Amino acid sequence: MPDESDAGVADTEDDSDTDEESDTDAPTTDVAESTTDVPPQGTDGGTDVDEDTSTSDPPVVCESESVRACEIEGWECGEQSCEDGQWGDCTETELCDGGDSTTTPLVLSFGDAQPRLVESMTSIFDNDGAGSCESTDWPTATTPWLAMDRDGDGGIADGRELFGSGTRLVGGSRAEHGFAALGELDGDGNGRITPADPRFAELLVWADDDGDKRGTGAELRSLADLRVLAIDLRYAKDRVCDERGNCGVERAELVFVGTDGAIATGSVIDVHLACR
Repeated sequence: MPDESDAGVADTEDDSDTDEESDTDAPTTDVAESTTDVPPQGTDGGTDVDEDTSTSDPPVVCESESVRACEIEGWECGEQSCEDGQWGDCTETELCDGGDSTTTPLVLSFGDAQPRLVESMTSIFDNDGAGSCESTDWPTATTPWLAMDRDGDGGIADGRELFGSGTRLVGGSRAEHGFAALGELDGDGNGRITPADPRFAELLVWADDDGDKRGTGAELRSLADLRVLAIDLRYAKDRVCDERGNCGVERAELVFVGTDGAIATGSVIDVHLACR
């Protein structure tokens, strides 16, 4: 009859052998399991997805030269222009009451007159030069447009020949407002547009007497004809809006010779016209 103590020793030795074999084999088994558990490339755990995401082209989110409404913190009205397929910065403007977007050309006030904008639905004018804002209210001839016949055809065809958000700057982007557009003509960098600036003689005043939104002929006069001496580019913001969502916002000084021969001052006003 076997000794029970010997059997216990044998069992212990067998268990010890098993443990030793298990300890020896464990690292090999773990390595094999970790190898087979690596997800194949192209799944959620692989690296190909990250590489594809980082190298993919950004989506085109807008069409060139389009404009849309946006919101600015603290001011609910703004607009963005599309540049190279991507929406640009949201710039402050007046969108709330008048329409889906606005355009911002400069008008001149020879005295104390504030721009008076009248409803004009029968005629159209491509205010932003992109066809997206062709119907707006229109200033009377008392506060005429500041313009430039950029293509030399003898007339003012669209908003690219005014000074505002429809103006294309030298770098190709749109001007934020009229003073930014006009500032490119400040050849001597003194913060004023004067006869000393090389392109001063190209600047025109467009008083649309018949309100047909066609700037031609006698409606166009040079700054020299109206004896304008200086347009200040250092503007201040003073928002005055009408009931149709049009607002005069940025304002600066206009210096000219009055009818009595004395030096007089008026205003250059960037008018934010609500698109209809």
